[in-house]
Amino acid sequence: MKILGIFIKNLNSLAGEHTIDFTVKPLSNAALFAITGPTGAGKSTILDAICLALYDYSPRINKASKSAIEQSGALISRGCLETEAMVEYEQSDKKYRSRWSIKYASTGALSERQMELSYFDVDANTWPVISSKFSEVPIKNGEITKLDYGQFTRSILLAQGEFAKLLTAKKEERYALMEKITGDDL
Repeated sequence: MKILGIFIKNLNSLAGEHTIDFTVKPLSNAALFAITGPTGAGKSTILDAICLALYDYSPRINKASKSAIEQSGALISRGCLETEAMVEYEQSDKKYRSRWSIKYASTGALSERQMELSYFDVDANTWPVISSKFSEVPIKNGEITKLDYGQFTRSILLAQGEFAKLLTAKKEERYALMEKITGDDL
């Protein structure tokens, strides 16, 4: 899996719209880069956005259910009525776009979260929808990337405290995860 871009709208400390495009310089040329900044700058929010868009989970609050968002007060930027996270990624030479969002209704109640997964049709130059059910999109992303949420966080989000979990995992689990990361499980 190669992440091509991230779009964030009103997520945690990142109020407004923000885009990270990994297909243009300087990120397209970087073999390695670091996400740095002071506390509250949005480093963890970038990782939240990726996880929400792909799996409907956030390392910050775990399952991003309506009740978890209401109870924690997390995810939607203060003073905002909606939030959205989208990730474009490439897997096996195909491009996918996965989107997650939630907003407050005109009544002031929090609506159910929305998810949508689409793929890029090169011939038609369009993004046909694969699924728009939040119960299906995380499963389909897992099937495409060959990583479920737990495997993804252990392999990609190591900087967020998950590195210790990888190191302390049972030998068989570490081997299986490393095989998936390197593609040796095919």
